[in-house]
Amino acid sequence: MSVPIIESRRLSLYYGDHEQTAARLRRAGEVVDLLSVDTPYSERTHGGHNGTLPGGRSPIPYAFWTPEDVHVFVQTWRPLQRGWLVSITDHVLWEAWQRAAERAGLYAGFPPVPMVVTGSRLRIRGDGPSPWTYFVMVARPPELVTWGTLRGAYVGKRERLLMTGGKPLWAMREIVEDYSRPGQVVCDPLCGAGTALAAALLEGRDALGGDGTMSVLAKAETRCMRALRIAERGHEIPGRRRRP
Repeated sequence: MSVPIIESRRLSLYYGDHEQTAARLRRAGEVVDLLSVDTPYSERTHGGHNGTLPGGRSPIPYAFWTPEDVHVFVQTWRPLQRGWLVSITDHVLWEAWQRAAERAGLYAGFPPVPMVVTGSRLRIRGDGPSPWTYFVMVARPPELVTWGTLRGAYVGKRERLLMTGGKPLWAMREIVEDYSRPGQVVCDPLCGAGTALAAALLEGRDALGGDGTMSVLAKAETRCMRALRIAERGHEIPGRRRRP
């Protein structure tokens, strides 16, 4: 069972894996609006990262997901989701996310939405182009057909991250702005350092998330509480990007 770290009107954080957090919401009869996730990528992507760096150094290894992991996640969370599913993934698992969303009854007939973070990652083998692009799979319930036209890419510069594999706050704020409405609940049940949740709070949404690593969840708690204080004071943070 997931363990509550914070439970308030605007912010809820739980310690546990995504299935434990989903079980808690089912028991409480709760649902979320935007389900925004950045889960582990494919074995191919993480295998490249986990290889030996130049000079014999070894990076911190990443776990990876398979298409079956994607299927389990979507089936677990679909009954708890009344809005968009947005998954930031790699070029290998993007189709697995699309297939899983369609099997769950979502409309996923959109092309990949590129997220280009210039200077973000290096080709550690030094044998070709660096992977600056993430692939965003978006899917919606059929009834959200009148949602509106959204931007077709997210492009910007890298920024200092709280943990390896995190995404820039500017990108997550734009995703939250596009795929949810003010006052709705944005959920990331594998929230890492809490970038998506902080973005939700800064954009006037409520945030719900969880993680299975307590040290990482502590970073998310600190970041989200800071974002909540900023949002409640009505102040803007430096570097806020304007909608194109």
